[in-house]
Amino acid sequence: MDDLEFIDNLAVEDGKIVGVFANSKCDKCTSLPLPQGFVYEEDKYGDYVYVPKTIKAELSKKELREYLYDNGFTCNGIHYVRLKRTSGSARVGKCLFIDEALYEAEHQWELCGLEVNKGDTLDLAAFESYISLPTSSAIDTLEIDPKSILIIPDYDSIFKEDSIVVEMDENKRIKSYEGCVDVSNSIFDGQSLIDKSIMGIYGEYGMVLLRNRFFKSCCFNTNIQQWFADNAITELSQLHPDAVTMAEKIEDIKLITTPNSVKYVKFAPILQWLRNIRPTFSVVKHEKKTHFFSGKMVQAHYQLLNTLQLSEDDIHELLKPSLDYVNLPNTDTEVLKYHVKCSVLDDRDENISNVMKSKNEIVYTMMNVSDEFTKTKYFYDFKKETCRSYLNNMKKGHILIDGNYSVLFGNPYEMLLHAIGQFDGTTSLPSGHIHTSRYPYGEKILGCRSPHISTSNVLISTNMRHDLIDKYFNLTDEIVCLNSIGENILEKLSGSDFDSDTMIVTNNKILIEAALKNYEVFKVPANHVAAKKSKRYYTNADKADLDYKTSENKIGEIVNLSQELNSLMWDYINKSKYPLSEIYDDIKDIYHDICILNALSGTEIDKAKKEFEISSDREIKEIKNRWMRKTFNDKTIKPAFLGFISQTKGYHNPKKKQYNYHKTSMDYLLREINHYRSDKMDASNLLPLSECFRPTDYNENSVNWKQLKKISDMCETTTSAINAVWNKEYYTAEEKYFLSDRYREDLVCEIRNMKINQNTLYCLITYTDNKKYARISKLLFYVLFNSQYDAVSDLMSGLKCQKTYIVPSSDGDIEIYGMKFMKVKDEMEEVI
Repeated sequence: MDDLEFIDNLAVEDGKIVGVFANSKCDKCTSLPLPQGFVYEEDKYGDYVYVPKTIKAELSKKELREYLYDNGFTCNGIHYVRLKRTSGSARVGKCLFIDEALYEAEHQWELCGLEVNKGDTLDLAAFESYISLPTSSAIDTLEIDPKSILIIPDYDSIFKEDSIVVEMDENKRIKSYEGCVDVSNSIFDGQSLIDKSIMGIYGEYGMVLLRNRFFKSCCFNTNIQQWFADNAITELSQLHPDAVTMAEKIEDIKLITTPNSVKYVKFAPILQWLRNIRPTFSVVKHEKKTHFFSGKMVQAHYQLLNTLQLSEDDIHELLKPSLDYVNLPNTDTEVLKYHVKCSVLDDRDENISNVMKSKNEIVYTMMNVSDEFTKTKYFYDFKKETCRSYLNNMKKGHILIDGNYSVLFGNPYEMLLHAIGQFDGTTSLPSGHIHTSRYPYGEKILGCRSPHISTSNVLISTNMRHDLIDKYFNLTDEIVCLNSIGENILEKLSGSDFDSDTMIVTNNKILIEAALKNYEVFKVPANHVAAKKSKRYYTNADKADLDYKTSENKIGEIVNLSQELNSLMWDYINKSKYPLSEIYDDIKDIYHDICILNALSGTEIDKAKKEFEISSDREIKEIKNRWMRKTFNDKTIKPAFLGFISQTKGYHNPKKKQYNYHKTSMDYLLREINHYRSDKMDASNLLPLSECFRPTDYNENSVNWKQLKKISDMCETTTSAINAVWNKEYYTAEEKYFLSDRYREDLVCEIRNMKINQNTLYCLITYTDNKKYARISKLLFYVLFNSQYDAVSDLMSGLKCQKTYIVPSSDGDIEIYGMKFMKVKDEMEEVI
């Protein structure tokens, strides 16, 4: 397709149509015969497009999966066979295939010494999940001698708790009731302790997530040998009596873990794993600061806000700093420059592209080379787009608040005690307390994880000093220490564990006061929906059946439905004007259904490694039907904010749904933002973008007009391709962004190979100001900037720019989210 030239969504060769961009707006219908299967018709937006007719499928998705698992497929002369699937990929139906010639060696390696033969009975869901652990993307490796690993027993804290119990009945249906039940917390689940001496360059971080064959663990930076020395531990015999290690002396021990991190123990003895693994461990990630204001701020989300009973005044106060800020880049060029610079660093950190400069980076560069650039229509449009994008992001509940995402670390000091056999089951972190260096001790802190379903999933705790944790652990502001001994914190935090789970940590008083308002009313749901012990065989048929069932994941549907029910619940409570404690019985049924959805979210997340007898689809449908509301013309009523969310996700359906405002936090937020009006930008006397470029000795006779047409046609083709992607409803938003970026990058690579003289390049830049090329103007400039950067830079040489920036300063007169900034001049070019 790269060799085809598309004009008005069609590629024609020798008088025949050889390529069609479907579902992309056309100027007119071709006079040529359309390929079989295509029609020209009006779409739902009123545009005329080429549409492929429905083609009958030979195999269903399930049958196709079964066929491919049995037979594989051949591509470019290579025969591929099924290899494995990761847990994340399994939830969206993806699977890895491998060259058949390489399969046996790879399969023996992934087994790590296990004997698993075709047709064997085993826990297939767990096995398939665990053999894929090494396939995670790695940022680096660490060498850890297996002889340096100490494996100590896990520890379960069991206690009674009044809960909303969610379990399966004898008919394999979900039921919920209030009762006192046993809660069992595995207090070290998924975490390990790693001595700083073997962390290499990662010694500056508080944790690294490590993987190996049948091993996944969040390893926290610890002074293990100092702990041993301070407690006179000089012999291996002084360690926990049930510990397992191949160490020869106490000084060898550099990593302390538990069987929950070593998935091998589900299939064979731990020592067999130690003898079969290699010392190279993958570093998957470490904790990071947020991208907002050097890690000082974090984005809230609609799941959190809509589970709190926030009033309209609360929302107004919560939004004020963000709305004050969004107006600043609109009116102050230096603030916009700071905003764009932060966005550029975000793009680089997220690896948006290792080669391409993003629009933010292009704008930032231009702002630093030409004072004229800020007077152009390109810059004016960019400011409008930036402001609109920021407000739209806020409508999703993405409000900046003081805080961060912190990695959960469970009872760290108790794990050290457990390693030497001195843990007595009590905790040094009292119930209701956490330990983090992010906030002062004694301060109230709110925490919540994602997915966040229920108001009972919000944690309020008090930050406390803990000298022994600070002495033996080298933690950062992005790690929070929790207690799960006798405290129902793991269920409260949406079924969390300690294998690198994170939660929002904030001291925002508005959110904390809203959470405390009903903190004791809503009991934490206890998920007692047990996985079934299914008899599976190591066969292609069972793998296909398991993967097909796993691929039908409902987590997004569960989250949205829970927020719809939360909206109904708060709407009723807020309209009643009575204290919640007096009307709890009125909303008990809807809250119980929210608790059921909370349990279902956990089963959906675990489906890749466990099998359940319940049907999530059936339970979701019943809950939907129970709380469905209709208008007089049979439209389903939904909260207004979910209408906006559905627009951004591509499933907005105003013909069948009516989005009404409810008395709930997110609808208050949406209304407030919709009523917001920023200061108007001056759009008079805007300069053309080409004014920012100064060609030397421009000669129109030297312009390569044939090359000009070719490049503009290539931009037209790419624009059509990108539009077609965004018109296809079966792509997710992430896939649309990915494919669009690929089209742009392919175009950049193609034009980079062209030799374009300065006169032609300048003429192309003038096209960005020409209404005739308005459809491709932004793409054209993006492509030229990335493909001909040196030549474009030469056209900007000699331009004047007085570089002014804002920097944090307590003496500053610019306030952003409570932080002071001041303007400074810098004659040196700032490098980012």
